Amino acid sequence: MSRQKRERHVHRLHRAGAEITALKIAVTYMVFGGAWILLSDRALSLFIFDPATLTSLQTVKGWFFVLLTGGLLYLLAERQIGRLRRHDLALRGIVEGISAHVGEKFFASLTRQLALTTHVRSTLIGEYLPDRGTIRTLAICIDGVLQDNCEFPLDGTPWASILEGKPLFFPRNVCRQFPLPPFLAKLGVQSCLGAPLLDAERRVTGMIAVIGDRPLRDPDLCQSLLQIFAVRAAGELERKVNTDLLQSRFDEIRTIFDTLHAVVYVADLEDYRLLFLNRRGAALFGENWQNRTCYEVLQAGIKDPPCNFCTNPILSGHELTDPPYEWEFLNTANQRWYQCTDKVIRWTDGRKVRLEIAIDITERKEMERMKEEFLAAVGHEMRTPLTAILGFAEYLLENPSTPEERLSFLATLHQEAERLNTLIDNFLELQRLQAKKSDYQFVPLPVAELYEKTLRHFTYTASTHRFVIACPTGLPPVPGDRQGLERLLENLVSNAVKYSPEGGEITLGAHRKGSKIILWVQDRGIGIPPGEEDRVFERFYRVDRSNRREIAGTGLGLALVKEIAAAHEGRVWLERPPGGGSTFFVALPLRRRDFQNQPSPGPERPSTPEGQKAVFNRDESR
Repeated sequence: MSRQKRERHVHRLHRAGAEITALKIAVTYMVFGGAWILLSDRALSLFIFDPATLTSLQTVKGWFFVLLTGGLLYLLAERQIGRLRRHDLALRGIVEGISAHVGEKFFASLTRQLALTTHVRSTLIGEYLPDRGTIRTLAICIDGVLQDNCEFPLDGTPWASILEGKPLFFPRNVCRQFPLPPFLAKLGVQSCLGAPLLDAERRVTGMIAVIGDRPLRDPDLCQSLLQIFAVRAAGELERKVNTDLLQSRFDEIRTIFDTLHAVVYVADLEDYRLLFLNRRGAALFGENWQNRTCYEVLQAGIKDPPCNFCTNPILSGHELTDPPYEWEFLNTANQRWYQCTDKVIRWTDGRKVRLEIAIDITERKEMERMKEEFLAAVGHEMRTPLTAILGFAEYLLENPSTPEERLSFLATLHQEAERLNTLIDNFLELQRLQAKKSDYQFVPLPVAELYEKTLRHFTYTASTHRFVIACPTGLPPVPGDRQGLERLLENLVSNAVKYSPEGGEITLGAHRKGSKIILWVQDRGIGIPPGEEDRVFERFYRVDRSNRREIAGTGLGLALVKEIAAAHEGRVWLERPPGGGSTFFVALPLRRRDFQNQPSPGPERPSTPEGQKAVFNRDESR
């Protein structure tokens, strides 16, 4: 209730009280005066016969009447004015006690002030829940102490009339007429007054009540106070319901935004201050974002001017119905790419603000970059063998040659065709493995035999390298697909050859570790820089170093190794040995789920005696 309304209501109460007092005085004066005149004159005439004496007595009687009626008038006026003064003081005390509070504190303060002012044992304010037919207390005060809120049904209780919008007035003996909720029945309730809380559409939203354990001392005063503050409590309850509803909607939207794998924020269009930042944004850019500008929190090195790529100037001319503005940028704080969707929306206070949803597209950008590099690498890798094939074929067609020359040229043509075929096979096999469409056949395979067959492909092409096989005696065969494991080893050896361009020793080793066979290929080449150990197995990825870019390759070999190992229920990893170079490890299980029913393979018979190594180079292979 506004201050003006409260003052008008108090003025009406005072005027009504004054009218009642005046009416009481007038009636009392007329009754007493008429009776006095008629009865006193008649009585005196019966006993006094002397006219002079009778006149004197009538004069004394008149003065006595004036004094008596004056005293009666004073008593009546003092009582009524005192009652109005107490009413005014009670009203003022409650208003002063609750004026500084809203929400839960308002309800608690109002119940406490009502209990003190009306001298009752308990007061309560409750919210009506129509779907349950119950009252849920917002504040309840018993013996001057706030109690825990509760919920109780209305059917059969004195408060049932509240649902019809009628006030409740039982100044005494209420417990004899109605059943009471348990928390009130134990108080020995004797009196109860209440008023409904109505919203703007005159619907019942709750109730306010005073409850005493004895007949009320001044029920009219209590009822007047309840009617006054029922309006204020109803307004506060309606504000609470609307606030709770708005907060619920806001929480729903926040939950949606917090679950998005994106940065979502709202910023003012004029001063750039952040009004909202979702959980992911706070995790990336810091929890301390309140009352700060978007460019201070979300960017790096920008303090006073806004970002030169900011969309606020563009969105300032947009209407709420205009489509969103989409753009991409590289964040200056975390150096990641984002695809942004900006939209002008209306904030809760009515102003226009900028809503931005920024999706991290760094991986997509990196994939696009790697695809471009892959296409360039594939084009280069394919162009090299194709150029050789076309060149030698054209030479053979246009120039006479001896049988020995033709044989040499044909060998070169075959070698380049094999190189081109391997490139295409690697790409197709990688596609099949990632699509889970490869039909591998698992059989027991001796590790040394796999190594020896793999190295036969490199004895001519890698003449500057020395290959060593180091397999211990009694190493059991590994279950696997022969073609798949051969391709895995070929790619590992090919990688070792490429990244040790100066030649040197390349070792192919194996050992058993528990239920796994560990295969490894070690080179003494230029190695892998720190931090790149996991990325080298990504598709199309190549180490970004100028001296490595000169090395031919598509970035598919190690990605294919990883997929083949995964298809064998194994894993692959890289380590950098102290002496330089790289060591690639492949762990393969000795038992597979689809290999359990086959006979257990016996230990492998090594091709060299125990404690010796098999050494391959170009001279030995001839």
